[in-house]
Amino acid sequence: MPPAEKYLEKAEKGLTNGLFGGTTFVESWIGWVGSDASFVLDLGEEKEISSIETDFLHQLGVWILLPKGVAYSISTDGNHYSSFGKEELEEDRSSWVKFVGVKCETDSPVKTRYIKVDIEGVKVCPSWHYGVGYPAWFFLDEVTVL
Repeated sequence: MPPAEKYLEKAEKGLTNGLFGGTTFVESWIGWVGSDASFVLDLGEEKEISSIETDFLHQLGVWILLPKGVAYSISTDGNHYSSFGKEELEEDRSSWVKFVGVKCETDSPVKTRYIKVDIEGVKVCPSWHYGVGYPAWFFLDEVTVL
């Protein structure tokens, strides 16, 4: 599930370039609107990893909400994936602009070449938000693999 059309080109390298976004969604952020997201990172070769983290923007004033959850899966062949971890996020009604990392770790390193990231978006602004019923955004600026 690709990002919103105006972020497609930037998404090719923007999620793994080491540049974190600032407090506005135009600085190194990739956005999805009214949807979930799913993408695969290719590490180029098998590597040992022990953590995967995604970084999200929370900015209610411009209808950018945190997603409901993030799931990470790994694969050595790109066809058969196994779960690496999953995190659910609590609804955040704070008006403060925030950066929220979602991290899963293992006790000992595992070998993988491909990392699948599945993000469940809120999709529409909830009843307590002044944009109730309209598409909600979520923005991601970086996927960090260690």
